[in-house]
Amino acid sequence: MLDVADVDKWECTPLTWVIEGMIALENLVLLAAMTQTGKTLLGLYLAWAIASGQRFLDRYETGQFKVLYLVLEDPVRRIRDRLIDMKAAMTKPGQFIVHIAPGFNLGNLSLFTYMEGLIEKEEFKVIFLDTYQRATPGLSSFDDERQSEILHGLSDLTRKHKIAMVVLDHIRKSNNNSRSSRKTISIDDIKGTGGKPQNADSVILLQRESKQLKFECSSKDADGKISMLLNVSAQGAAGPKFQYSGELMASDGGRGSRERRLFDAIRPGEEVSCGELCVRTKSSPATVRRAARVLIDGNQLTTNGKSGRWLRYKRRPDT
Repeated sequence: MLDVADVDKWECTPLTWVIEGMIALENLVLLAAMTQTGKTLLGLYLAWAIASGQRFLDRYETGQFKVLYLVLEDPVRRIRDRLIDMKAAMTKPGQFIVHIAPGFNLGNLSLFTYMEGLIEKEEFKVIFLDTYQRATPGLSSFDDERQSEILHGLSDLTRKHKIAMVVLDHIRKSNNNSRSSRKTISIDDIKGTGGKPQNADSVILLQRESKQLKFECSSKDADGKISMLLNVSAQGAAGPKFQYSGELMASDGGRGSRERRLFDAIRPGEEVSCGELCVRTKSSPATVRRAARVLIDGNQLTTNGKSGRWLRYKRRPDT
């Protein structure tokens, strides 16, 4: 029972990003894509980045947390080969654990007790479940009552233990069952009950875009949607498995509009802090930093000073 008259005195758990602007502690996250899109490969890559504390795509700050990855579909050799290919063995011992659990069934509520035991004993802070469909065998995806019980249970785990849970899920097939026929996907295309996006704190949608991947993330803890294209390196290739390729069309009316607002907020010749830019653009610090990185990569901004509150952004003289 909290009195709104004392709202500025409420004691709340601070927002802790696992991956900046995408995944936070106390979040239930859906990562959804059609079959054969590469969601397991991306899921493993996200898990590795979190376990090692590496910046995701070399752009998004990532906290370092202990990760449990529950594998319900793929054989061990396939998971092993993918992890070796992305050089995931560089993580510290015990930091990134893969649990092969083909018989895992969320319809058996005793497994929630089992998961709680793992969380408490091993102190996992991020759990990946690959996949939701395999974890609910024999359960109709449109059975709202039973699905709701499971989804609420997963969400409750994130709040109770202050963890993040990333659930890999499927997108409904298009009418003619062709993966290439659907030009765009949305939250409404996630397979099954509408309770999934309703219970999710963050939704990541993945879709094939020619030889690239279209990546879109909407988080209730961020003030804007992240939309971008990713390049995926071939097996055995040097360098990161996933690389940032460019921004997608922004949902608020044009490509790079977030970056344009930030650039226009900096007057020629001045150096501006992140805090001041938050005020000028009415954006969160995470949004300002993301937009600034895009402008820096595009040689439109430069920086001065150390990181944190001493960092200042400045237009390049020739822009």
